[in-house]
Amino acid sequence: DVSELRLNNNGLFGSLPEEIGDLLKLRVLHLENNSFAGVLPATLGNMDELQVLRVQNNQFESPVADEICLLRQGSLNEFVSDCEKIGCKCCTECS
Repeated sequence: DVSELRLNNNGLFGSLPEEIGDLLKLRVLHLENNSFAGVLPATLGNMDELQVLRVQNNQFESPVADEICLLRQGSLNEFVSDCEKIGCKCCTECS
């Protein structure tokens, strides 16, 4: 099972596929410093073991799904984004 996925600084673009939420054992997800666009898939909320989510410096749009914010009540202790751009009300750090 994949526990860490680090795709930061790779020049990636397009939308993040809904299937990313199928990585149920993922604990660390780094997507920062790319050109991803669209909204963060609500399926990220399926990742009950996710501890770190870094999505800053992309072109993501609001809103952040409630399913993602609910992870903050569990294992997610680091959620970094462009808060103003995506309307993040549950991020731990804004860039």
